[in-house]
Amino acid sequence: MPGRTDMARLHAVVNTAADGPDALAKLQQGAAPDILFGDIVMPGGITGFDLVDRVRELRPHIKVLLTSGYALGTLAFSRPSTPLAT
Repeated sequence: MPGRTDMARLHAVVNTAADGPDALAKLQQGAAPDILFGDIVMPGGITGFDLVDRVRELRPHIKVLLTSGYALGTLAFSRPSTPLAT
């Protein structure tokens, strides 16, 4: 997985999930990450925005970084009520 080796060099523990539901399952099983790093567009039937909503029910203060390879204008239609940067 790209980036995993780079994070390991920084002594970060990296846990991966195949999709949003997999990430939620890991959190429900006790995973306690310092930051959630994900994509806005993911497989598995939920978007990155939806994942953040569900994760924050479990971990209200988790830091989140969502990224995407799509153009900003395209993403705005995915969830116009959510700021794309704060």
